Amino acid sequence: MAAAQDVLGPPPVMDSFFDDHIADYGPHPPEWVGLSPDHELEPVDLTTTRHVVLGRREDFPGHLAADTYAFDPIPRADLERLRRRANTMAMVLGDQVIADVAARVWVFSDADSDRLGNRVADDQLSNAVTIGARGLVDVGDKVEAIEEIDESAVSGYKDSKRAGHGDLRTIGHHEDSQKRRYIPFADAVALFRDTKFTDWGFSGPRAAKEFLNAINEGAAADLTGYHLQWLKHSGVNTHTAAAHEHKNLIEMLRLAICRDQLDVTNIMAFELVVRRLVQIELAVARSPSSPDYQNLDILMESTITDGGSAATKQLDNWLTERLKERANIQKQSRLAREEASHASRGSKDKGEEGKGWKKKKKSSNAAGGQVDHSGGQHIAKYRTHGDPFPLPPAWVERGLDDSGIVFPQRGRWAAHALNCLALQDPNSDFDHLLSGLEPNSTQKLVASHIQESLHLAGEPPGGLDGASALNEPCSSKDLYQEEPKNLAAYDFKKVKVLHSKLYPKSLESVLPQHAASLVKRAATMIEKSAKQVAEDGPCRIKPYWDPALRRSPKALKKLMVTLANQGLITFRTKVKEKIGIFFVKKKTPKWIRMVIDARRVNAMHQSPPCTRLATPRSYLDLQLQEGQGGEPAAYGIEADVNDCFYNFFSETVASWFGIDCPLTVAEWEQFLILLLGGSPGLCMRFETDKLVEKAFHDLNIPLTWSSNDPSPVFETVGICLDFKQCIAYNKSRRLWRAFLAGRELLRRNVVSVKLLEIWLGHMTSIFMLAPHGLSCFFHIYKFVTLHRGKRAKMWKTVRAEIRLALGVMWLTRTSIKFNPIHQLDAGDSSSNAFALLTTWATTAELKDTCKWREAWRFRPFPESLIDAADNGREEVLRVLRTLCPEVPGEAVPDNELKPAAPFGAGLLGQYADWIVHSKDPTSWLRTSAVRSQLRATRQKRVEVDVPALVRPIDPRLVQMAYGQSRQFARAVKSEMRKPVAKDVMEAVPRLDCAGGEAGAQCPTSDR
Repeated sequence: MAAAQDVLGPPPVMDSFFDDHIADYGPHPPEWVGLSPDHELEPVDLTTTRHVVLGRREDFPGHLAADTYAFDPIPRADLERLRRRANTMAMVLGDQVIADVAARVWVFSDADSDRLGNRVADDQLSNAVTIGARGLVDVGDKVEAIEEIDESAVSGYKDSKRAGHGDLRTIGHHEDSQKRRYIPFADAVALFRDTKFTDWGFSGPRAAKEFLNAINEGAAADLTGYHLQWLKHSGVNTHTAAAHEHKNLIEMLRLAICRDQLDVTNIMAFELVVRRLVQIELAVARSPSSPDYQNLDILMESTITDGGSAATKQLDNWLTERLKERANIQKQSRLAREEASHASRGSKDKGEEGKGWKKKKKSSNAAGGQVDHSGGQHIAKYRTHGDPFPLPPAWVERGLDDSGIVFPQRGRWAAHALNCLALQDPNSDFDHLLSGLEPNSTQKLVASHIQESLHLAGEPPGGLDGASALNEPCSSKDLYQEEPKNLAAYDFKKVKVLHSKLYPKSLESVLPQHAASLVKRAATMIEKSAKQVAEDGPCRIKPYWDPALRRSPKALKKLMVTLANQGLITFRTKVKEKIGIFFVKKKTPKWIRMVIDARRVNAMHQSPPCTRLATPRSYLDLQLQEGQGGEPAAYGIEADVNDCFYNFFSETVASWFGIDCPLTVAEWEQFLILLLGGSPGLCMRFETDKLVEKAFHDLNIPLTWSSNDPSPVFETVGICLDFKQCIAYNKSRRLWRAFLAGRELLRRNVVSVKLLEIWLGHMTSIFMLAPHGLSCFFHIYKFVTLHRGKRAKMWKTVRAEIRLALGVMWLTRTSIKFNPIHQLDAGDSSSNAFALLTTWATTAELKDTCKWREAWRFRPFPESLIDAADNGREEVLRVLRTLCPEVPGEAVPDNELKPAAPFGAGLLGQYADWIVHSKDPTSWLRTSAVRSQLRATRQKRVEVDVPALVRPIDPRLVQMAYGQSRQFARAVKSEMRKPVAKDVMEAVPRLDCAGGEAGAQCPTSDR
């Protein structure tokens, strides 16, 4: 024992036995408090008492053994208790406070033991073998290491022991119920430490822990399931080398983690394994049939390059920096030469006009476009007096560079794109042709507009490059065919609808009469007939369930009870179809959203009718007046309807949404609320929009506002609305992501058409604020349709259209104010006379004219024509003649302008052929991209000074009628594109009269 022991004898005058004492504490030396074999405490003065000090780990003195009254074995717990009493006694007898000695206990100290940190029982400690503060003890099934520590350190002993114990490449020793080495994958991931090493052999972020965490949080939940899920969704052939290698590497990880119990995040060999897995998955994502490993060798970081040479990273980085410096010097030299050249021609300093763009001296013959400088005479066929096009691309880029705009090359691209759209000559060297022409005032306004648009877009977001920008929009999945990506783990406390106050109303009570009748006759009007279901074949969709609810019937029943208390589910004796329930993340981490998987239900119902959804294009219908005295034209604020989808129920269709958790033999739960994502809900949604908006307060549906006060500038659905400047524009990150992704596509010779199609969809969304920008696309739609689901070499025409779009996309901001010119002039002239009529139009009349154009654009396609297309061309012609009488205008309402001839210039037969052709499911005309492009061609404004007397010919008819003639189709496309360049520059005033300065100036958006 650690305490000092003395053998005390009788006083010198007495002859008696010796007494074995334990000396503990003393009030003042040499006085001590001793413990007798009878467990009695008494003060002892060693100066007056005979004593023999016993040595540690020595035999008892032989000459005293027979006459000594010694201790019986004393438990350690009793010894500690007596020691504390001795300490108290010493404090009472002494003059000073003796520092307390912390009580010590024995605990299990093996870091790999399940008993780590637990106290050793007294009966076990009696059999322990100790050396100092450490020892071993037999606990029955095995021998455990123990350690004596302060009692106050017991609580944190386990964490401190495991925090830095043993080999960092292991996660401990774990066994299953059959005493085999095994740990579940999810439990192992929680033990990974990802320790930092100074000699780690890979650069960049570690892949192992991020890769394994993603698998653990995903739908697969383990490594084997992840491999099977990857095989299912990647499209790779299971018999290919990539699939076999992926399987073997995943199995290596599983054995290392679950059986060998290694911390693979701290082992370089498994870091290489994970990087190889990522490399395989990226290559297969590019092309499932033929994995493309180009440029993916960077992940492996080999010391030998593909060419067989040694990889010298630091030297390569140094060389790159030196080359950048040299290129920068050459650039500055070029700019100095250009400045000197401009100065020699007498150019002026920057002025106010053009906002930083250089004023240049006008040539005396600039009005006619004829100049004496080399190359200038060729531009006369393009440019007339005051014409903004063609723009000098190099001049625009220099102006942006001088203004400090990042990536000034975008100005060159924008100018080149506008020139191509306006002049249809993409191969022209505009810088050479315009080398002798001074930019006119209109071109300076155009250049200023480009500069303002690029300044509004800001700088590129950090950490976003071409590859990441292209992969970011492609990371989302088709939720209808695949598993959702943003799954959230089920947490009862985070499901918002379970903690809201809901007052569901009967859907039939708020529907109009004609819509309510559809619900009452859902079996015949909405549900599919038995014949239709048989023709569709068996439905192989399996509803997806949250893993936690699937594994725990108790958690599922708790959820059902809460939903029933909220009035969201009811009970039936039978169900028609089953659904699934899972959860996804919301913007705020505090809540998660409950999602109902009703895909099987939708398969048993008719397709819902077409519903017009809101898009950013709706903001262009705003017609605001500029504010007075610097005040904004308007203020904006967003509102969110709380739990909107859970505020209406329908008993009629509830039996379709059965929950696969019967409480008894005769009871099934069913969702009572109308799921607006299902076909029955979509059938009713359009009919109730206006009524719901009108009756928010009556229906007790609260609204949550995005802020306390309205704001003159706010962001919504990817759009920024600035009521101070009266403009609407796309968010900066949205533009940069699409731009960098487009440049990444241009770098590739062979592309995945799926990536190109996704990028095209994002560009279509960006051009919603400037629909005329969709005229940049023409051949790309056909390319996507012909090669969908494959990898293909990009056509030159597709590359040219991508470049056009990357130049025009920065100019998609649009005005939301309405300041028209009210004076209308109509004139006529001949060789003998000239006449001009002038009148003033009211604001209401001008707005009505604009509304007419919008109504014409979205005229629904007649249902009779859709039905007639199934019966062939002759039936379509018959219906067309019925819809279009011989006398023009009879079938047109009074509030619309009358056409001069039905369906354009006698194209009735070609129109019928197009309608029949469009019914073919394989036709490229059925793609949404083509419909968007054709719809955009109709959106170009007709440039007339008075209301049109003749309805413009639908450009779709011309395209379809002359589709057989490639040359004519190209000519038609060119004519359609010409107004687009001027529509993009809608903030620049233009002249109504083509030949003079006297015409009224107005933005094209107000014409």
